[in-house]
Amino acid sequence: MKKNLFIRALSLTLAVLLVMSGMITASAAGSVTSAEKPVTQDVYNVVGTPEEVFGGWDSASTKAEMTKGDNGAYSFTTHMKPVKLAEFKIIKNHEWDESLGDYVKMFRVKQACDVTITFEPQTNQINVIGDGVEFPPKLEIDKIVAAGDGSGNWLNGVKWDSDSAANKLSEVADGVYEITFNNVAPKDEYAFRFTANGNWAANWGGAENNKAESSTAYDALFDGNDIKFSVTDGNATVKLQLDLSNFNESDKTGAKYTVTVTYSAPPADYKIGDVNNDGKVNGQDAGILARYASSWSGYEAKIVNKAAADINKDGKINGQDAAILSRYTSGRSGYDKYFK
Repeated sequence: MKKNLFIRALSLTLAVLLVMSGMITASAAGSVTSAEKPVTQDVYNVVGTPEEVFGGWDSASTKAEMTKGDNGAYSFTTHMKPVKLAEFKIIKNHEWDESLGDYVKMFRVKQACDVTITFEPQTNQINVIGDGVEFPPKLEIDKIVAAGDGSGNWLNGVKWDSDSAANKLSEVADGVYEITFNNVAPKDEYAFRFTANGNWAANWGGAENNKAESSTAYDALFDGNDIKFSVTDGNATVKLQLDLSNFNESDKTGAKYTVTVTYSAPPADYKIGDVNNDGKVNGQDAGILARYASSWSGYEAKIVNKAAADINKDGKINGQDAAILSRYTSGRSGYDKYFK
């Protein structure tokens, strides 16, 4: 009996010791796991076109992830066939908020070769190398187009078309391009950019929150913001100029743009009520003035002579003038006095 009690006590003691040993081991293991938790490494990957090489512009793509070298720099190498223009950006941890560089990088592959893209995190230096690679590519310009919020005569009514034949600029000197639009309607803010070769890969805009003053040359920023300007009166002629004669391919600087807005003086010899300046005062003038006074879009440009539109000579063009002209052209009596 005493022997059985001793064996039971010994067994219980051993069980307690085993439990305590397990707890100590688990605690120690937990401490080691916590201390040895791996540090998350930043991931850099290339996105862009050609899509079969870089996976397109999908930030989640892993098609072109970069490898970190012993010197801390990252690189991606692939074999490429000839490409007229490849475009890419390097992004960190698959987030667009962490994209590197101020603008999309471009290069040309003139002959099939291995292409290596490198990135140095300490300096943010990006490079593309290869036997057939041209980086940065020499910008070969076939055409320059003005693309923006076209309406009426402004941009011939074409909206944000980078390949509009109607809005192609003429090269007036080596690397200097111009286009002119006549009879542009008054508006507080127009917006546009210059595009090259019928697409948005190479385009020039202005600084953030810019508003161009007439006849003033500004820096044309590669892939910048929309260029904005205003037209304050009718009879406006708008000339756009892009000067690429000093454009630097490597850092994308040196381009200049100018927006010139001029206003034609109203004819000196005119008839009161002849708002379209065709030498007659009739229902066409009355219709134009009525719509202008009601703020119909596009009718600002049809008031060729504002002096002729101010029928009652109070310094304003409004519904009173439209009503007087409408009654006069309808043959109502008593309104002749305004037209003498």
